[in-house]
Amino acid sequence: MFQKKTLNFFSIGGQVNNSSSRDKESIDRGFYAIKKYRMNTAAFPVYWSRLEPEENVFDFSQVEYIIDKAAENELKLVLLWFATWKNGASHYAPEWVKSNHTRFPHIVDALGNETMVLSPFSGETLRADAKAFSRLLAHIKKYDKQKCVIAVQVENEPGIHAAPRDYSREAELLFKSNIPEELSAFIFEKSDPILTGIWSRAGASRCGDWRTFFGNDAEELFSAFYFARYINAVAAAGREAFPIPLYVNAWVRETQNRIQGVDYPCGGATSITLGIWKRFAPNIDCICPDIYFDDRDTYMEVCERYSRHDNPLYIPESHADEINALHLFEAIERYHLTGIHVFAIDATLDSQGELTEAGRAYKRTVDILSSMKPLIEKYYGTDKIHAVVQQEFSDSMFFDFGEWYGRVFFLNCLSDETYIHLDNMHEDEKYRRYRGKGLIVDAGDGVFYLAGEGFKLVLFPKRTATQMASVLLGTKVLNANNTPYLRVEEGHIGPDGNFVAERERTGDEDDNGLWVSSDIGLVRAVLDV
Repeated sequence: MFQKKTLNFFSIGGQVNNSSSRDKESIDRGFYAIKKYRMNTAAFPVYWSRLEPEENVFDFSQVEYIIDKAAENELKLVLLWFATWKNGASHYAPEWVKSNHTRFPHIVDALGNETMVLSPFSGETLRADAKAFSRLLAHIKKYDKQKCVIAVQVENEPGIHAAPRDYSREAELLFKSNIPEELSAFIFEKSDPILTGIWSRAGASRCGDWRTFFGNDAEELFSAFYFARYINAVAAAGREAFPIPLYVNAWVRETQNRIQGVDYPCGGATSITLGIWKRFAPNIDCICPDIYFDDRDTYMEVCERYSRHDNPLYIPESHADEINALHLFEAIERYHLTGIHVFAIDATLDSQGELTEAGRAYKRTVDILSSMKPLIEKYYGTDKIHAVVQQEFSDSMFFDFGEWYGRVFFLNCLSDETYIHLDNMHEDEKYRRYRGKGLIVDAGDGVFYLAGEGFKLVLFPKRTATQMASVLLGTKVLNANNTPYLRVEEGHIGPDGNFVAERERTGDEDDNGLWVSSDIGLVRAVLDV
């Protein structure tokens, strides 16, 4: 997402709670938390109900204060447009919209009950939302002199969290009619494997209504088509005022029992509707999954689904904890993650304004990502970036770097004190207990960069079998004394893109492998090639 439009920026951010834009005190607390982590991006919601409290009466004080605080704190800013939909409901629409059910109709469920969700079939609601969004983006363009705002989220987890589709009279007529020609043409292209599979299983009809084409998935695809077109129109109106990157976040389908309208809002950009959203919402630059899964398989499954040639992977919501930290490093390597934000960042402070235990664990990950940020941006989309993740029961990892072999040893699994040694400032036992995680960049020509915690890397050049066997036998299995270092340094990447050394490491500190810690920045090793 953030590699689009000449913007090459790995976003490490915090999103505040949904109601944390309600007053200045809450906004200030949010920025305080984000600065506590030393993140580079803040994400704050802007409410349609506050922007346009009365029809055609606009109040920009909320968004102006947020922009001012971002500039004051030297942070990039992502604004979230909470308007027609937020989390499958419509709580942030203005009262003058929510209370006029005739002009701004609500979705009706299968039993005939009116829900709290505004209908995507209402031209009146669409025009009102689009006008407000256009005014918002025009004001951002004019007011944001420091160019803090780098993207805007259009709505929030849109869809219906009360039913699989709208069962109003208008929606029923559309559902039982032939599907739109533009959609059938898209299906016949067979360019989206998931949609093609659904259509084929339903009988591969060449004409017919939604049920005929899509079988049991008809409700979700029906809802997705009309939600996508609605939000695309809102985005188009905003883009005319200010062509800034726009994205939509998704409450993903891979949740609980995966029942649409119950376990997740139906109509959003889920893994089975993503193709429809990409085709029929072209004014949306990126469809982004909110990922809150602890298990690695589901986390990676979602990353894989949303990482496409036409859709860079950006995770706008996740947990501020160590499990998320482990997964995101793998997502950077495997799926070219462009940025990650954690939700409810202001809730990770205790009553004294200090980070909670989970917050402190994630803070170390922020430090690692911040150290690596320039290299993640430089080598984005290449095979130069390698993730170090200590999976359960793992004591080491093996890497093939082309000209070099590498082995990562996790400190919490090493038993020989000699090989655990770091330096005189990192002898505390806590540095040995951290679960191993981080990134390694193979920059070529024998130059390696490392950032992370809880591991050591041992490198040895690819030579003949006899030579490598001799080297490995030289010092047990760690081989470190035989690694041909020219120099090893701690430091950071400067504004010009060059490495700035801050501290040289001598033999004692690297005789047994290149170690890392979240508090030392980058480690650069230059080897004799």
